[in-house]
Amino acid sequence: MKVLTVLASGLLLLSACTSPVPQKVASESNQERDPSSIRNVRNFWESSSLSITLGSGTKIDQNYPVKFEHFTAYEEDKPVTRMVPVVEILWEVVRRPVLVCRSEEGRGSSPLWDAFYSARGSEKGKFLAKAIQGVGPVSASSLVEANYFDSKPRSWDDFRDEVERAAKAEVITKNVRHQILYQYRQENMTNLGYQTHISNACTYETESYLAPREVVVNRPRTTIETQTIRKLINTERANYRVKVSGQRLQSFETEVIVLNFDKESGQVGLSSTAYNNFSLSLNSNVITVTGTGRKNIKLPSAVLPRGGTLVKGNGKARFSAPINPTFIPKTTADGYLLGSIRITSCRIGTFGGCSLRNRDERTEPVVVKTLVPAQVVMTHEFEIQSGRRYWVNHWVNAASSPWYINNVVRSSSQPEI
Repeated sequence: MKVLTVLASGLLLLSACTSPVPQKVASESNQERDPSSIRNVRNFWESSSLSITLGSGTKIDQNYPVKFEHFTAYEEDKPVTRMVPVVEILWEVVRRPVLVCRSEEGRGSSPLWDAFYSARGSEKGKFLAKAIQGVGPVSASSLVEANYFDSKPRSWDDFRDEVERAAKAEVITKNVRHQILYQYRQENMTNLGYQTHISNACTYETESYLAPREVVVNRPRTTIETQTIRKLINTERANYRVKVSGQRLQSFETEVIVLNFDKESGQVGLSSTAYNNFSLSLNSNVITVTGTGRKNIKLPSAVLPRGGTLVKGNGKARFSAPINPTFIPKTTADGYLLGSIRITSCRIGTFGGCSLRNRDERTEPVVVKTLVPAQVVMTHEFEIQSGRRYWVNHWVNAASSPWYINNVVRSSSQPEI
């Protein structure tokens, strides 16, 4: 394919000598607003883009209105309240099996108790935290200061009553109480000498008690956020005469050109287009857009729909695959669409696939077919041998095309027998 020279693409900017630069407009004042919360005040013009759709034979010579809006904008810190998910603890009564030991068997004989009761007053909190799992150093110090555990509990029931008394007096929290008596129940029974290894002295019994459960709830949370405030100052309108011609498109293609207007600089920009390169000129309020050549467009993958088949019979195989007729050239001036077929075969193995030890893979020469407008299916027939497996790869490409470069589009399907 003959490669076209790219004369203009992307964003083209031209200045209009008659477009005045607007004066800055002061932002509105608000006596109730804290001036220290307002920053980056600015005024600017915002323009509407003009979009025009072209067909293969479209010529444009038409007037279009364009709206320009003048804004003032600033940043302001404002309190914003939003509902956010947070994890909370819900306390509820549960009935679960807990370890219970006969009090006469467990008397609280424990080195951890001994260390606590023999410790100096300043260190008692530290040793109590070591003795009781779940209490922690802060709660342990509070218990010592409030004169809890002045004497050693002689049974688990006595220990539990002391913990319950501290919880009721709010010396420890409900969570600490739960950890001591239930979460670390067996560890505390063992470490503090209230669990015995005598047979049948300890059993599991169902008990009702308060237990925590984590729940996710939505709560309002207020934060200070920076918001951009925009306010319209005024609106102006202008008429432009737009002329468009010279685009090269096929009958099924459309080109969209987008003109962008900048009020302050007086410039007009042309956004990038899909099929053609364009030049742009601006004279007063007349905009002329001229096609300067077609871009290097690849043949689309849509040329090959899925659905290739391969069937056998009477010692032959017949391959067929659909072709999208949209992309088949209508005349020789549109070039050619070539379909290529490659047949590969191998010896069949024990499990029906290609043999691993004696694969004997053979690839036949590529068959090229010129596809004509009436031909919407690419076909090929070839002889096959028994005891062999066959599969077909196929692809298409454009040749001598004024519309597409000579790229190859391969089918994603590979029919086999």
